[in-house]
Amino acid sequence: MTPSKPLQALFAKLIDLHPDATALTLNFRSPDYSADTGGYRPVEIRLEKRAGSWGLLYVTEFCYVTDELTKSLDFDFAAGVFYDPWCGERPLATTMDLYRLWERNFLDYHRMEVYRLKITPE
Repeated sequence: MTPSKPLQALFAKLIDLHPDATALTLNFRSPDYSADTGGYRPVEIRLEKRAGSWGLLYVTEFCYVTDELTKSLDFDFAAGVFYDPWCGERPLATTMDLYRLWERNFLDYHRMEVYRLKITPE
């Protein structure tokens, strides 16, 4: 799976900030998101460099279930599976329309600057 050109451009900017890294974990958090008021859900994205090329390992979106953050959407590109708590696990190939919708929304939220980003390089 190849991310859209706008998402690739975002990743390239972040990768350039860490030229010696072989992996990046990107945590996008909206400071206003809470169990009580909702808001823009937290997202974690993992990028890894293998054989000289960067690849997308997973995208996980979280939401509150009661007072605990849990996975609400998990696109695991390394394993080829998708997970959500209501439908369980299924082949990633069957959920690409959902992924593309998620990606468009995420990029819109990023452009709106609703997230604070923490990058953990390895």
